[in-house]
Amino acid sequence: MRSGASTRSSAAVPRRLVELTTSFANDWQAVFKNAQARRAVQRLIRRLQNADTLPLEGDPLSFVPSADAPPIARFGNSRRVPRHNLWLWYRERRGRLQLLALSRKPP
Repeated sequence: MRSGASTRSSAAVPRRLVELTTSFANDWQAVFKNAQARRAVQRLIRRLQNADTLPLEGDPLSFVPSADAPPIARFGNSRRVPRHNLWLWYRERRGRLQLLALSRKPP
C-alpha cells in the first residue's frame, strides 16, 4: 500500500443489506428534492441497518399505506423520520432490511 493512501477498512459494514420495493423507490423520488429530509431518511435507514434487532422498540406493525391501484395489502413496521412529517415503513426478511414505503400518513 502506498504511503498516505486512504482506505475504507475502518468503515463499519452494516448488519443488513437493504432491499428497495418499487413503492419505496417511487416515494423516495418525492423526498429526494428536499435535501434535509433526504439526509434524515438516510440516517434512519443506517440506524435500521445496524440495529441489533428489528423491529425497533415502539415501531408498530400495521398495514403499509399504498398508492398502488388496487392497493396491495401488506404489513410492515413504521418509524417516524426525526424532525420531518415522514414515516418509513419497513420489515426484516431473510436478514435483510426491506424498505416498503415512505409516507406522510402515520400508522
